[in-house]
Amino acid sequence: MLSSNTILLIPLLATAIFSAPTDSLTSTIAAQSDAPTKRETPSIASNNVHECPYWLIDECEDPDVPPAKKSPVPSVSEIAKVIKVERDLALFYTSEDGFAKVYEFQRLFHPNLKYIHECTPREYYQRTKWDDYWLFINRWSIAFSVASSGTVHVLVPPRGPKNDSNWLTDEWPILNGKNPNVDQVIQVDTEDFENTTIIYEKTREL
Repeated sequence: MLSSNTILLIPLLATAIFSAPTDSLTSTIAAQSDAPTKRETPSIASNNVHECPYWLIDECEDPDVPPAKKSPVPSVSEIAKVIKVERDLALFYTSEDGFAKVYEFQRLFHPNLKYIHECTPREYYQRTKWDDYWLFINRWSIAFSVASSGTVHVLVPPRGPKNDSNWLTDEWPILNGKNPNVDQVIQVDTEDFENTTIIYEKTREL
């Protein structure tokens, strides 16, 4: 069984506090305001959405999308209101290797689980929409963590997440106890989907 030390022993790199976006979220936490560290932009090998990093997904799907007037990045709570994810169906993924593993896991094991871009209107995360796209990615990740509830799954490669990944900086700090609607987080090995570890479980009150 995959050891949880891979992820649990890595220091949490950010603490996010945001205003509760829904009635179901009972705690209040602040949105991280600083833009995330920019990643090296990967090359686009094809127009296949399954092979495209989500921060370039608009370019992969619609390379000829016309430029639009860019808007200020909305707050975490505003983004969370747009995200639609049902209880127990949130799926996170930490890797820059493409989406192939996400779709394979959904097809073979959990077809009802939804990744972040499947829960957000496509026009909402166009690269051409926001004046600071990296700040949007940062807040979008936090908002998805806020909107998640029940049992959450995360796909993690055997080498573990990168230190500057959205999973470690934005998502895991929220899912690891700050979102009271999350009951447990299950880590899934991307190389062996049957190799799972519960890395967070909410303490039950007696």
